[in-house]
Amino acid sequence: MSEKARHAVGGGVSGGVDRACLSARVCHQNTTKPPRRQVLRLPNGRAVGEVIGDTFRKHVQGSRHMLQRPRAWACDVAVLRQAEALGARAVEVVDTETNTTYRAPLERFWTRGIRVNRGYGEQVALLLSDWLPAGQPAVEAAQLSLLEVAA
Repeated sequence: MSEKARHAVGGGVSGGVDRACLSARVCHQNTTKPPRRQVLRLPNGRAVGEVIGDTFRKHVQGSRHMLQRPRAWACDVAVLRQAEALGARAVEVVDTETNTTYRAPLERFWTRGIRVNRGYGEQVALLLSDWLPAGQPAVEAAQLSLLEVAA
């Protein structure tokens, strides 16, 4: 019987529970959980995006959805609050026309965002210059001063 099979039936080398399996605590557990996924909807029920792990992601068509003046991506305030309540710490806007992903910390919407209402409800727009280049982490670390020590 293979070692994997012995672990599956609970029998190790001595016929009891394998001590290596118990000490590692990973033998019978799936160590890679898929990220939690939750669809977010507008008050009218229309799906606008999803929270996957700690990221709120929405897919858009840039030619229709990007604000032109100022150049920015906007998100519904109620949806941002829902995402935050579900543990989102970052926002990703995926432009399906250019296959470009824009990423920003959710906190940046509240601190640097511009409140707009152009007929689609209250939104917060974040200028293109406030989005991070693709591949950079969206959660910002606080920069320490020269004499400050991290806790």
